[in-house]
Amino acid sequence: MPSDAPKFKDPPLLCVLFSLKFDRLPDASEVALRLKNKAAENGFPIPDINGVDTVEVKTGQNANPEITYRKVHKWDFLTEDKDALLRFDETSVTLLLSEYSYFSNARKVLEKFLRAISDAIPNFTTTRHGLRYVNHIPLEKDESPADWVHVGLLGLASQPELSMQREGSVCETSFQTGSDQRYTVRCSCFAKGLTVPPDLFPLSLKLRFPLKTEGPFIRIENNHHRDQRLDFDLENSLRIFSDLRNPVTTFFDTLTTPHAHKSWQRIP
Repeated sequence: MPSDAPKFKDPPLLCVLFSLKFDRLPDASEVALRLKNKAAENGFPIPDINGVDTVEVKTGQNANPEITYRKVHKWDFLTEDKDALLRFDETSVTLLLSEYSYFSNARKVLEKFLRAISDAIPNFTTTRHGLRYVNHIPLEKDESPADWVHVGLLGLASQPELSMQREGSVCETSFQTGSDQRYTVRCSCFAKGLTVPPDLFPLSLKLRFPLKTEGPFIRIENNHHRDQRLDFDLENSLRIFSDLRNPVTTFFDTLTTPHAHKSWQRIP
């Protein structure tokens, strides 16, 4: 079990996501109406509905892709301070937290999130539990990404002999952590742009960094999930989410440099 104590006084954490996936609900709109009341009862009184166009790519005959477009509605419910958000759609529900120091402090709002879901969708079966950390590391003009993160996350360097100047990179590595578990590290370097991963937009959550920046930055996403069909049980989900913190919380030191640890003020 990973330590519950925070490692840094000023960590680069942008938000943490706890998510449950399930089979597609045919009556998602009706569930959302029930969830609106249950969310308000459990501390998420501010509703917001977002329609998002998504692309589905399926393999058809002769391995030809079949591309379809459809609008997926996402129902968001925020706390009064807008530092926690419950997001629901027809195949998943997610708790997003922008104020997160360690698991035991977040447990109370996580319990309320799970209780609201279980009250709105009784007797449902989960197919995946997921825990995702999104970190944002802004860079000063003369800084290199290698000052902050392991070089193995940074892709290829510039190739001056070919007049190729590096602009950015995206590196993703997956690890199997159990027969039904996978841990993925995704490191993206950008000259400017959106600080939050595109799949989270639109987003009304209050963040410590702006949604868009004109300066260079690094985004590190740590995603650990367990694929398993389970009848939902609140206490069991809490245990799974707690277990999923390992290796995320312990491996982060390996992904980042001593310079980064000093800048974030490591706690002895």
